[in-house]
Amino acid sequence: MWTKNKKGFTLAELLIVVAIIGVLVAISIPIFSSQLEKSRFAVDQSNVRNAKATAAAEYLSTGASGEVEYYYDASSGKVTSDFAAAKQIPGYGKSTMKEEGVEGTGKSNGMAGIVMVTIDTAGIGEVRWTKNDIEYVRDDAKSYLSEDGKSLIFKPTGLKILSFKDSQTPLQQLSEEEKSKVITISFEANNEYPDDLSRNGQGRGMNFENQFNGYSNVTRLDLSGISLSRIKLEDWKALPSLNTIVLPTATIKDPFNIPGNWYCVDGGEKVYLPKNKDGSRVNKNTSGLEGKTIHKD
Repeated sequence: MWTKNKKGFTLAELLIVVAIIGVLVAISIPIFSSQLEKSRFAVDQSNVRNAKATAAAEYLSTGASGEVEYYYDASSGKVTSDFAAAKQIPGYGKSTMKEEGVEGTGKSNGMAGIVMVTIDTAGIGEVRWTKNDIEYVRDDAKSYLSEDGKSLIFKPTGLKILSFKDSQTPLQQLSEEEKSKVITISFEANNEYPDDLSRNGQGRGMNFENQFNGYSNVTRLDLSGISLSRIKLEDWKALPSLNTIVLPTATIKDPFNIPGNWYCVDGGEKVYLPKNKDGSRVNKNTSGLEGKTIHKD
């Protein structure tokens, strides 16, 4: 009578099989990853082509003139030139490969981007991937300048640029002669775009580093309509004629020093700001100065 042999695999045989599977996986993962990246790149290239064609059709069909920036929504196959609407478009660029002529294919600033196409009467100009820097669309400084050239007033919801570290902010676009005529800079309530989102997308307030050079005759600075992220002692020194500041009504994010003796009026009495070796000090959060007007002694 025959009996069935029930002997199984030895440990050595199992280890060999596991090792072979491991080698195959190690070989296949880079291949799969490479193919996936190529697929993403192909999709991104297709979206670039579609964006250019759609933007060109929109420019011609609407009778637009001058330079227009269009943002392509891959999910709808449509473009928009509206800044606020562009912010709502989900990112669809997924590749990290580069394509000559298109800045930063796919991901932009570490996140899935969307295609922006610039068109004017000469045809299609710049084509690039963007997302975070939609917030940094350049504004025309002259649109904020008063007729007499003495006031630079940023209107509610009109200010598109959020980070004042950009080299061509509205403050810097004016000529030296135009800057010298300005005596008042005012930021009116701007609830739609109140923050600098350059720090990993977290609203931190506007950053004014190196923005006041040339504005030596400004006597009044109204910051009441914005939140303030950073302003350095050197920036205040660029405003030697400044004698009145309206502080932000929003929370002051970072403390700062102002050269000179500064005070606010409370109950008809002068209340001086804390002093240090650099002048007067505005502390963050606990200052109690939000929205108040301070004056230079």
